[in-house]
Amino acid sequence: MENKNKYIFGALTVAVLFVLVRIVSTERGNAGGDQSSIVPGEILSIDEQGGGVDSRSQKREIVVEYISPGGLEKIGIALSVDADRIITSVVVTPMADNDISAKLQKAFASELPVVLEGRKLSELDTVDVVGKASLTTRAFNESLAKLKLNI
Repeated sequence: MENKNKYIFGALTVAVLFVLVRIVSTERGNAGGDQSSIVPGEILSIDEQGGGVDSRSQKREIVVEYISPGGLEKIGIALSVDADRIITSVVVTPMADNDISAKLQKAFASELPVVLEGRKLSELDTVDVVGKASLTTRAFNESLAKLKLNI
């Protein structure tokens, strides 16, 4: 009987801890909305700015919001193309608050220009994981179609 009580107590303890962890992680990544349908890497919004730099080149700046295990993340991306729509400049602005996300966004920011500059925008569909930042890369890839339409 004593072993049975220990087993029940242990099972209840694990269940309570699971519920508490779930509540805390939901609150950390939730800015007031329903977190149940949001998955890591999902883009929540894209804010755009920009226009023609001159008559032969164009620049677009976007801010992409996505969900990581650390919560809501943002990253800014500025993309310039010349008259032939070849990418001439890429500037990434890390905006993460979470230490791990910030480190990954910095790696993404330093490596993305190397991957994109000199490529024709129309031939770009997706990029492979950049700087080991898989969720940031996924958010960029999902925002790429919108960028291409507006530049």
